[in-house]
Amino acid sequence: MLPGGFSMPDLDAEQLGKLINDFFKTEKASTRGIFIRKYFFFDSIEEITKRYELSENMLFLKISQFFQPEINIKQFSKSFGNPQ
Repeated sequence: MLPGGFSMPDLDAEQLGKLINDFFKTEKASTRGIFIRKYFFFDSIEEITKRYELSENMLFLKISQFFQPEINIKQFSKSFGNPQ
């Protein structure tokens, strides 16, 4: 059970990967890039701000907007048929 009462069906790795990719396609390219640089490549805040020509405040704003759980869980949940 996910926050907000959402549930996920049983998925294999390939199905889950497709859902995640489909979800990321709904985000702006810069938002996807920031997320990937921070959480997959573990770039520092300084490296990301230079790469995307952002102030630290703007970077933190973009990260916090991406992680608004209710919004993103609802959006992600709809991609596999949860009606909420």
